[in-house]
Amino acid sequence: MARWFVRLLVVAMVLLAVRQAASQPAWSGAAEGVVVLGRVSADRLDALGPVWYYQYGFAGDDIGDHRRIMLIRPHTRTDELSSAMGQRRDAVWLVGNEPNDPNQDAMSPCAYARFYRWAEDVASRSDWGARLVPAGIADADIAYAEAFLACYRRLYGREPRVAAWNIHNYILDEGASQYDVRTFQERIVAFRDWMDDIGHGDLPLLLTEYGVLYGSGCCDHPAEPPEPGVAFLAATTRWLQQTDHVQAWAWFCLDSRGGSGASQFNGDLLSPEGALSPFGQAYQRTIAERYGRE
Repeated sequence: MARWFVRLLVVAMVLLAVRQAASQPAWSGAAEGVVVLGRVSADRLDALGPVWYYQYGFAGDDIGDHRRIMLIRPHTRTDELSSAMGQRRDAVWLVGNEPNDPNQDAMSPCAYARFYRWAEDVASRSDWGARLVPAGIADADIAYAEAFLACYRRLYGREPRVAAWNIHNYILDEGASQYDVRTFQERIVAFRDWMDDIGHGDLPLLLTEYGVLYGSGCCDHPAEPPEPGVAFLAATTRWLQQTDHVQAWAWFCLDSRGGSGASQFNGDLLSPEGALSPFGQAYQRTIAERYGRE
């Protein structure tokens, strides 16, 4: 067989694989999710309803029958990711976590573009069906997203392989109320408008962290009663359910207690005893209402 024909055949197979991967939806199924810190038994997720979840990595067994999406951190080894992608065909992979936050992945837009390209290269060798999603961009920061795209194009001469966009949305600005539903909504609408402007309006938008971090006594903020946070959870979640700006969202978090038994952050869906907290009960109610369950 002529070499040129073999090369043409290989190129055609690669293009077919890319087209098949691109045709697969980046999101389907339950929209409501939850961030899981550490390990948890399946019955804890079952109590909330048909939620999906993610942890800050991709190792370990899945939790019951709940859908899991994967997260790649900058320190991940190539062989570890390649093996995991080969075993988890067609999974959704979040590439990093808050690269624009100095307390998280702390990457410049160009450093993040290189990290994203590395994840693409691993996927191209391990699973063409892998659906890659940019890291949860803190504060739904459009300027950072634009800078990432511009740097990627400059470095590699093409668009990145993006199956969906992904943001985090906490209201933590100095002097602002973390319970400000209007600001929460405005940020999401602005990011969705930006997606339309760049020709990505047909892609899903994921909100992989939202919540109320202050109020449990952490972060140099005093303890607060749960009622304002519970009202914020109910209002924002129902708004997400009733609009089509976001296709999937995850509350932060299921349980943030450390070894001391005290919550690191406000908004835990589980009580110290493992039952649903007031936040968990409110989240469970919104899910039950959505699916018409008692």
